[in-house]
Amino acid sequence: MSNTCECGKKTQENRKKCESCRRPNRSNYRAEVERRYRATQKGAYNRMNYELGRKYGITLEEYAHLENNQNHSCATCGSSDTRLVLDHCHDTGKVRGLLCDPCNLALGKVKDNTQTLTNMIKYLEQE
Repeated sequence: MSNTCECGKKTQENRKKCESCRRPNRSNYRAEVERRYRATQKGAYNRMNYELGRKYGITLEEYAHLENNQNHSCATCGSSDTRLVLDHCHDTGKVRGLLCDPCNLALGKVKDNTQTLTNMIKYLEQE
């Protein structure tokens, strides 16, 4: 087995290409990374826009408008530290707003029952 690359340079043991031939040209590499990034971002945008429309009947622009109206924070607790999710009524399908994951999960656990939430508040206020 020969320890020379196709370019004629000596290679390490069990390698078919030398170090410089294995690494891509940095300028070509950066251009390729940027091209792939742009393609995935466009794809992600299209996928998100499609999902919002299919599931909730709104566009990505309407989602951004909701987010701006809520100052990029949860509609119930006001937290802006976490990713916001779209909250909707499971009976009507109507979009209510954007919530953080914990608030959205809490509403889901009580099945949007206002009486249960009221009882929980009374329970927490007890001493």
